[in-house]
Formats: sequence, C-alpha cells, structure tokens
Amino acid sequence: MSGEDFMEINKAGITSVPAAPIGAGLYASCSVSDTASYTAIHTRTVKVPGKLYILGEYAVVDGYPAIIAPVDRYLTVTVSSYGGEGSPNGTVADTSVREDSETFARGKDALPAAADASAEAVISSSLFPDEECRIPLNRFIQEASFYGKVPGRIRTHTDWGRMAKVGTAACVALEYLSEKSIPLQPCTIAIDSQLDDKNSGRKYGLGSSGAAVVGVIKGILEFYADLYPAVSRETFVNELVVYKLSALALLALGDNGSYGDVACCSYCRPVYYVRPDMQWLKDHANLPVAAVLNSEWPKLQIRPLAISQNITFITGWTGNPASSAKLVEAVGSYKQVCSDDFEEYCRGVARCADIFARCCAGLRTADIQHALAAISDASQLMHGLSDAVEKYYYNGDDSAGLSGAQETSMKIETDTLKELIDIAERYGLAGKVSGAGGGDCGIAAGADLTRDIIEDVQESWEAAGIISADFTVMRC
Repeated sequence: MSGEDFMEINKAGITSVPAAPIGAGLYASCSVSDTASYTAIHTRTVKVPGKLYILGEYAVVDGYPAIIAPVDRYLTVTVSSYGGEGSPNGTVADTSVREDSETFARGKDALPAAADASAEAVISSSLFPDEECRIPLNRFIQEASFYGKVPGRIRTHTDWGRMAKVGTAACVALEYLSEKSIPLQPCTIAIDSQLDDKNSGRKYGLGSSGAAVVGVIKGILEFYADLYPAVSRETFVNELVVYKLSALALLALGDNGSYGDVACCSYCRPVYYVRPDMQWLKDHANLPVAAVLNSEWPKLQIRPLAISQNITFITGWTGNPASSAKLVEAVGSYKQVCSDDFEEYCRGVARCADIFARCCAGLRTADIQHALAAISDASQLMHGLSDAVEKYYYNGDDSAGLSGAQETSMKIETDTLKELIDIAERYGLAGKVSGAGGGDCGIAAGADLTRDIIEDVQESWEAAGIISADFTVMRC
C-alpha cells in the first residue's frame, strides 16, 4: 500500500479522510473483520500489531523525533453486543440513527440507549483470566465529562489495577461516542494478546499495554461504525482519532511515556513521530473528549513511512523483560543533573531519525547505506547514554542503598544487549537496542541480506543466550 493511501499529520489537527468500506482502504492493514450481520448480536474484531523502536528512544519523551515500526505479532480485540442466556440486560442501540437526525443533533439528553442501570460494557483479557472490568453505560449520560474522573467510572470484581489501562481506554472511547450523540449499547470486549512469549508469558517489549489501549478503542469505534452505517465513518473513526483517544487514556492514568507506541499501533505501519506538547494537553484536560480531539495538538507529528524492502531487520530477545517506566525515570533523574549532555544525545538522535526518514524508502544504494548508518550512529549515542546514566547512579547519591539487581536495572545497554550488538557488527550489520533497554529486544539491520547471513547471526545470538524472535518488522 502506498504512502498516499494514508494520512500524513504535521503539527496535527483532525484531518478528514475518505470513508472506506469495512475491511478495506485505510482499515485493511489493521485486519478489521466483520463476523455478524446487523442483528441483535453483532461482533467486530480488530487486530493491532506490536511495535519496535528503530530510532529515537528517550529523546522522543523530550519532544524529539522517533522512528517506530510495527511487527507481525498481534493483539486481538473482539467487541460483541450482548446475546444469549445469562448475559446482562440493556437497551440495544437504534440502528436508524443518522448524522443529520434529531437524536444525533440534540446531544446526550436525547440518547435512548443505556437507560437500564444494568447496561454495561464488560472487558475481559486472556492475560488476566480471573478478572474483568465492568463499566455502567448510563454514567456517560448522567454525568458531564469522563476525562479526569477515571476511578469513578470503572468498577471491577477485584482491584482494577491490572485492568486500568484497558478500562480507561474503553471509558474514553465511550465518552467520545456519547458526546457525539451515538447511542450506547451493552457489549463485551474480549482481549487476546500474542505480544508476549507464549511459553513463559514474559514480555518481549512489543508495547502490549499500548496495543491493548489502541485495540480496545479501535474495536469500540469500529463496532459502533458498523451499528450506525448512516453516520459517516470519518465522523468518529480514523487513525488520528484512535491515536488521540489512546493518548488521552494514557494521560488520564499519569503515563510518563511518549505515546509513540500507540501512534505506531494506531497507524499499523512505520511512522516518523514527534509527541505533542504535553503541557498543552494537560492544560486542556478538563475539556470534553471531543473538544480535545477536535483541537490542533501543538508539536504533534505522525508521518507514515515505507521502509525500503532492501533493508532486512533481524530481532533478538534477551529473555529478560524490562521496566520502561523505571528506566525512563532513571534517565529523567540523570538529565536533570546533566542536562547539556542529555540535550546533545537528543540532538544527535534527532539527526539520525531525520536521515533515516529521508533515506529509508530510497532505492539507491547510497540511500540504504545512509539509513543503516543512521541506525549505527544512534546505537553509539545510546551506548554513550547508557554508560553516562550508569556512571551517574554509581557515583551519585541515588546509588545509596541499591542492591546489585537494582544497579543492573539502571543499565540501558545490558551485557546481553551489548553482545547482541557486537555480534551484529561482526557480520557487518547495524546493531542497536530497541526500546528502553534494560532487557527486552535488540535489532540488527542490513542491506539485501541472504538467508545464510541471517541464519549465521541468529545462530551466533543463540550461542550467546539470545533468543531469535519469531516475528519480523513490517516495513510498510
């Protein structure tokens, strides 16, 4: 699919896109499928890919660009209307609602659905089979705005901590639809993830939490787009809307990341990404969700990319999951004391991201080599940042009382990741940590790699205790 088929957002506001038939056009790459007709029981399934960072880690949190690409591992979300014995009761939405109808225009006071107090959206996940999140739908009619009122909107059978992100994502999407005067109906939302190791359950670092947020929001929006075919799809579902709703959900939970993972997952393809002005976003937190979405988000850039098919990525997994939040916090402490050094790192990484974005789709040998050199240069910059952060914690007051395991957790480029990079470079490839480091994945990239070279790299990794990942980077 060509880049012209996708929106390019620069200093983004809402950009309308042509309506697309279900499962086609803009939405085909996200594997949207329809499994039922418009009857009392309706089901919509969406598949959202995991992601890997190619360039821009840590710098992206400070507003510098990053390159993020999806992988062919997916999280699946299925949204279904209630049906069958034992299902909760509730009012089914009126499928005759049109965008120009009186009900659509008059707002919440006219909403006929979810009047029954038992009407709920019920979320379950294969990751937490003993828990579910139950969201009463009439709260979106009786109360003003959801945003900033997360705890009062979500009720679970157990402590809602592990379901917080997906529950919040559902609430933000439902509030948005309610503000758009879309009648709500009771539904179930089932999440199934393939983004973690199927044998141990350990995380690869593919952004499973962000993918779950995107999947829940996109699943809900697609589900309602089916129920109200007379309402134009671009009214409430496109990639940018999905990204913005996902970002608002994470912001409501105090997420300290860049939201680059949800940008990549929302667009389902590689992106050049610059995060929005977070202070502006926080300052507008009390506005209705739809009002925030319809505003231009300062500094936000999401530009879909097509990476040259001549560039091959090989991914290795250390077998040790990392805590991105802890590492981001550690780097944050370092940059407060060593701001000039961190700024130099960020500027260098930004140059690498810009070079890669300009060259990654080029067909000339020089373009490909420049793109690979940008990965190598960024790897050297991250190596320097890792050493600096480790030295800061080892010599500073923050190291007092840390155990050996805690000191190790402050390393971005662990010994295993260093070995992964060294092996890649021995074969003439560009090797690099992917993501926050401290474990998880690393990548090796080269031009026109033969099967023999790929297998040699993977065998060398495996001899060093590095697991060759059974997923690949999606380049377009």
